This record gives sequence, structure tokens and C-alpha cells, in this order.
Amino acid sequence: MPNTLLNFSSQLSLLPPPPTPLSPLTPLTRPTTPTSPLNLTSTLPTRKTHLMAILNLTPDSFSCDGLHTASFTPSSLNQTLQNLVSNKIPILDIGGQSTRPHASPLTAEEELARVFPTIKYIRSHPEFNGLSISIDTFYASVARACVEAGADIVNDISGGTLDDQMFDTVAELGCTYILGHIRGDPGTMNKLTQYPEGVIEGVATELAERINAAMAAGIRRWRLVLDPGIGFAKTGEQNLELLRGMAELRAWDGLKGLPWCVG
Repeated sequence: MPNTLLNFSSQLSLLPPPPTPLSPLTPLTRPTTPTSPLNLTSTLPTRKTHLMAILNLTPDSFSCDGLHTASFTPSSLNQTLQNLVSNKIPILDIGGQSTRPHASPLTAEEELARVFPTIKYIRSHPEFNGLSISIDTFYASVARACVEAGADIVNDISGGTLDDQMFDTVAELGCTYILGHIRGDPGTMNKLTQYPEGVIEGVATELAERINAAMAAGIRRWRLVLDPGIGFAKTGEQNLELLRGMAELRAWDGLKGLPWCVG
């Protein structure tokens, strides 16, 4: 006579494996996005790598030489966005704060004044509905205002260490969160590059701690994307070691199954 007392987990274990391995699904767009949703499937062998473009609204941008500043006109912004769409770039990361070494930090109000009009502009033009907007900020108040204006992702280089309201805010917003690794802040990070156990183990351990803190605050694990923090509290050689060791990082206990943003 069959054992009818098997619990649910035992019943599941008796099922044959699926023909295609299951993968976590990390949304990169809002539920209200009128176009096809963009998702990450981090463990599927057939997963895609998605490119993220950068729009730096800073006068001392490392990548734009101050092109995209407060004087950036709607027509030039429109041309930039059209180029992204025509080249099928799915994600646009918008930042108003320089995080280069020794940069002087802006206030949250100053940062928001730089990025908010651009997000509003993008979301007011239906032809750019397919772009997933990432707001690059470590301020919880900036994250909230930008997500409420139409941003899809919060990209925080500090992993919640520079604003103790960040995790609670992201949990309330219910958006996807890129959790970056750093030590200190842009003014001090270059002095914090000692990893006695090795940079891979150090970064992995510290990221795992921040993941646990994020989840304790209510952020869903399937809403997390990890960033190893290339250039943040690492030497040049440590950056290269992290890039060479991405397979080891992806398989690390506590990090396994999560997608990564690297650049």
C-alpha cells in the first residue's frame, strides 16, 4: 500500500527532473511596462548577457567628458536615446554623482536635481518605453523619487552602507536592486584594499553579509543583482583577479544563483 504520509517535499523529490533546468527570474522592468518584460535568468545555460549603457549627468564624468550635464539639451538627449534604441541596448544607467576616488559628494538634493528631469523626459516619450532605467545612487531619498518617476532599478555602489534607509526603501518600493561591493566611500576606498584572505573570498564574504541584511530588511532575493565593485576599494591587480574569478564568485555559498552586473 502506498505511503500516504509523505510530505510535500518528499513528493517533489520523486518527480523526474525538468527537461530544462529552472532558474531564478529577476525582473529588470516595472510590472506596468507596456512593452515585453525584460528578465534575467541567471542559471540557464542559454541565458543572455545584457548590455547596460551609462548616462553620466556629471561635469567630471569619466566616460562622457562632461557632455551630459545640466546644459544637455532635450534634442541631444533624444538623439542619445534613439541611438540606444536602434542598437537594442536594453538598460540605461543614469547617474548624477561622481564616484571616482576622492570625489566630493553631492547632497541628495543636488543629485536628484541632476537626474530627475532626465527620467521624467524618458518616461514621457512612449518610443523609449522599452528602455529599463537604472538609477545610480546611494541615497535612499533619490532612489525613491526616481523609482516613483519611472526608474526600474536602483544601482547602489555601496550595497546599502552609505545610507541606512536604503534597504528599507528598496523593500518598500519592490524594485530590483543592484547591490555593489565597496569599503568606505569614494574618499576613503583607495586606502581599504587589504584582503588578508584574498580579494575573491573577501568580496564574496562581504557581499553575502550585505545580502543577508538586505533580505532581513524585506528585499526579495529574486530582486537582487550583485556587483563585485570593480574599481571600488580594489587595486588594479585585484580588479583583474575578480574578473578572472567570476566563475568562483558565482558559485560561492550565499551568492549562488544570483545574477551579476560587472563593469
